Amino acid sequence: MPRSIVVLALASLLAIAACKSKGKGMEAPETLVPISESEADAFAKKLETALGQCDQGALATMIDVDSMVRTAIIKSAVPANQQQALEFDEAGLAEIRQRFCKKPDGQKSPTYLRWQERDHQQVLLFRFDLLGGLNYLEFRVGRNSQSKIKVDEAQIYSQQRRMTEILRDAFDDLMKTPGSAALAKIQASDLEPAALLQKIESMEPALRDSKIAQIAAVEAAASLDGAQYQKAIDNYRALFPTDRSLDMNIITGYGEQKNFSAALQTVDQLDRSLGGDPYLDRARIMLLLDEGKDLARATTLAETTVQASPADKEAHYLLLEVHVEARNFPGAVAIMRLMGERFELVFDEEGIDKSDAGYRALLESPEWQAYSLRVE
Repeated sequence: MPRSIVVLALASLLAIAACKSKGKGMEAPETLVPISESEADAFAKKLETALGQCDQGALATMIDVDSMVRTAIIKSAVPANQQQALEFDEAGLAEIRQRFCKKPDGQKSPTYLRWQERDHQQVLLFRFDLLGGLNYLEFRVGRNSQSKIKVDEAQIYSQQRRMTEILRDAFDDLMKTPGSAALAKIQASDLEPAALLQKIESMEPALRDSKIAQIAAVEAAASLDGAQYQKAIDNYRALFPTDRSLDMNIITGYGEQKNFSAALQTVDQLDRSLGGDPYLDRARIMLLLDEGKDLARATTLAETTVQASPADKEAHYLLLEVHVEARNFPGAVAIMRLMGERFELVFDEEGIDKSDAGYRALLESPEWQAYSLRVE
């Protein structure tokens, strides 16, 4: 799953003024007050459209990036008497908002899933389908003193951090505060995984136990044996017991280690922490395909996915993949014909991946012969 949807180069976003003169600390943003579920749903649907179109005008009224930046500065290690010397203009704020919706070719528009309460706060849960990978964002929502409904925080699952934390760390690095250089080196390290783990473990506790260092430790341990990987995961959970977003990344790690049971259990954990998302069945199907044991379950999940998403071509391809892997060639040809009806697709031998044993067997089957004669 892709690591991030928000990547910041803070120096290009913020103009840093001279910080020698004394001044006041940054003024704290106002606290938003709760809204009703119906208000949250109506706002979320407008936000879904604005994100899908990357409508900067609409996003400027809906996502309060100024509040995020102010919170980040206050929580950073920048001295209070230098905080107001950090200048940020509308162009910089617009660039940050742009990062929430910037779409490469092929990426689907964000999908609003639901309003829910999380840690005594109201959040809007969105799914981002990033070129076949998934990410989730929780936007904290509420009403300001001018009676405007806005978002003032975002939890980014793939990074296991809030937007204000990402900005805070960038401010600390930009101001060269103690520890920021060490953490930056961890993020950019080209050390082998085992050496990187040793480096992290040798750091002073405050840096070693930081979220950035612990995320790096989990990622490094994924390339090592299962015991070291599980130890890194357990360490992270002990330090950040309420952080649910780690699951986004360790699903892939468990899969790469061929620990499919743990990967499937983690998908279930993520599903529960999100409050449910049927889209995660696609991750289950891929894991079941890689494991190759319970293809009956993979078939059931894939069929349900197609029924729930009749206009989604990718869901149909996934069911085709399952049928081929299970050597269910009548089922494979049936889904091919359905894709012909729904998407005007015609499969021919030239387009079949002959490097795959399952597809080679399909081409030799009587079902394929009957299909190919019918479409000629």
